[in-house]
Amino acid sequence: MAKDRVKPASSGARAKDAAPAWQPRRGYARTLAESMRGLTKSLCARQGFAQVEVVTRWRDIVGPALADHCLPERLAFSQGDGPGTLHVVAGSAFALELQHLSPQLLERINGYFGFPAVARLAIRQAPVAAAKSRRKPPRPALSAAEQAALSDLVRPVQDEGLKTALGRLGAAVMAKP
Repeated sequence: MAKDRVKPASSGARAKDAAPAWQPRRGYARTLAESMRGLTKSLCARQGFAQVEVVTRWRDIVGPALADHCLPERLAFSQGDGPGTLHVVAGSAFALELQHLSPQLLERINGYFGFPAVARLAIRQAPVAAAKSRRKPPRPALSAAEQAALSDLVRPVQDEGLKTALGRLGAAVMAKP
């Protein structure tokens, strides 16, 4: 009776062409930034940023002093292949200073890209959200008893460089809340 059962018909070519339900992971683990690059690229392109780095690397390009007071809004190119106009949002108190610093800012931006990507700045006055501080709060200082215990732990180490590194590591571990 078991021999009477018929296997479902499957075409060999069709079975080979079908994509497997599960594919093994190839390559390496990707960071979130790598995964989001395509998404941010399309979002930035809608806002006129052909060069995504203007937004993602703004603090590196212009420096922290300027990045705290202004943000890029969009990068508009004329009909030709020439350099574009970077539209920047700045607080009303900082807009005049930014206007005076525009030659240096253009030099920094174009120097970052290695070609004249931006020819002019258009500054719009609007409130700019204050950037959150990336600094971590300072660790609490170790008490005298903790420092004595730490120095006793690293005393047997012969190498001075290693002893210093272990002392810093121990202080960081002991200072964690």
